[in-house]
Amino acid sequence: MSTPSPCSVKWCPPWRERTRAQERWFDVAIGRGEPAEVIVDLESAVDAHPTHERFWAQLILARSQAGRPAEALQTYQTARKVLAAELGIDPGPEIQQAYERISKGAAVPSASARAREAQTVSDLPKPAELPADNGAFTGRATELGRLRTRLTSSRPRPVVAITGLGGVGKSALAIHVAHQIADDFPDGQLYVDLYGSTPGRDPLQPLEVLGRFLRSFGLANPAIPASVDEAAARFRSVTGRRRVLVVLDNARDVHQIRPLIPGGPGCGVVVTCRRSLASLVNVEQCHLDVLSQEEAGLLLSRLVGRERVETEREAAAAVVRLCGGLPVKLCVAAARLTARPEETFDALRDRLAMEQGRLPATATA
Repeated sequence: MSTPSPCSVKWCPPWRERTRAQERWFDVAIGRGEPAEVIVDLESAVDAHPTHERFWAQLILARSQAGRPAEALQTYQTARKVLAAELGIDPGPEIQQAYERISKGAAVPSASARAREAQTVSDLPKPAELPADNGAFTGRATELGRLRTRLTSSRPRPVVAITGLGGVGKSALAIHVAHQIADDFPDGQLYVDLYGSTPGRDPLQPLEVLGRFLRSFGLANPAIPASVDEAAARFRSVTGRRRVLVVLDNARDVHQIRPLIPGGPGCGVVVTCRRSLASLVNVEQCHLDVLSQEEAGLLLSRLVGRERVETEREAAAAVVRLCGGLPVKLCVAAARLTARPEETFDALRDRLAMEQGRLPATATA
């Protein structure tokens, strides 16, 4: 009586689920004529599972399709030696068929097979993860124009890093420009808050973020590698021929974001960070300064209403000056006024001045 295979019963070992997911992903890439995307991953797979014949067959086909027939034939010979040494057997039907296909110059799938695989790829999710845009966004016309041009016109597209003080509006600018150019990235828009400078929160680890991104593209957990290097390679494979926009908000440093950069020339990346990111490859930095007095006043008017500002113009101007051109402070001030309709700009001005140590406590009414 024969022993059932590990997956012939309801429960399947986790390692087998993972290899099945990898097999499906490799088949998709090879089937759509983009084998170069997965060659590195296949090399890692055969290293990790040297007796798994499906991986060897896929690596042979991938190298052949990528225009590397000599390497494909060498892969077949290596597979023969490994299987003989490890199991004492010759290559099975899958490896033999792959070998026969490259020997006959027939490694490229038929048109119908390519169409089926292309349909499978077109059914993959197209994430749209951008947070809602800020309807009160004000100013930054120069920065917006520059960012739009660089992210939509350059090839390869640069990594755009928006840097500046905390509260200066880096995240708002990144999200605003991302919404404006989203149509230039039809294969998806990814967003993550990396918590690089968030009090009370540990910065996200690159492996966690890569897992999120890969799941956003439909990969099941078993298909997501357990190491940063492998997961980053898989992410580059997924995005290699796509036009995807990646927004990495609130980054801690270069080391946190380097594995999260997609490899495809059609992908755009926007990073916000308090530190300089000059050591990144192909990075263009946009340093953000505080708002001008005019822009800050306009932002306050949009937040609390023009009529209210015009009624107490001088006190409102003083509030703008006390906020120092920082959008985050202006938003807090506006929230105070909105929460307390009876409070005047005069009272808010005195409160802010006292909090900043510019007035003695007795100066407030």
